[in-house]
Amino acid sequence: MKSLLRTATGLAAFASLSLLPAPAAAQTAEYDTALYDLMLDCATLQVIFASAGKNDAEKTDSANMGAAYLMAAETLSGTQIADLGKVLTPRRERIMGWITSKNPNSMKLVKSCASIFTVHKNYSEMKK
Repeated sequence: MKSLLRTATGLAAFASLSLLPAPAAAQTAEYDTALYDLMLDCATLQVIFASAGKNDAEKTDSANMGAAYLMAAETLSGTQIADLGKVLTPRRERIMGWITSKNPNSMKLVKSCASIFTVHKNYSEMKK
């Protein structure tokens, strides 16, 4: 539990930094809310992975990935999340319920988040 708290605290600190480019901050509320929710679900999933990490490297990698998904959600919406706990806690409970009950939605989420990451990975590979 301390690891999850530490990861969430790290994400909150990271999110509090003013890392959004100026144009993103000026966006209106006209964005795809389903994509926004998916990005926040992916961030939450990474917090879950960080808490289950076997070592510090795995935990750090998951925390960094979660922060990246969070920043993507904030960029999409043009706003920063003021209270990360209020946003992630109910999502964590829902996702953990899916995982515990072996609900197919948990695998859909994992695959969706992995496909988003694959875009970045493939793009990075193409630049070489």
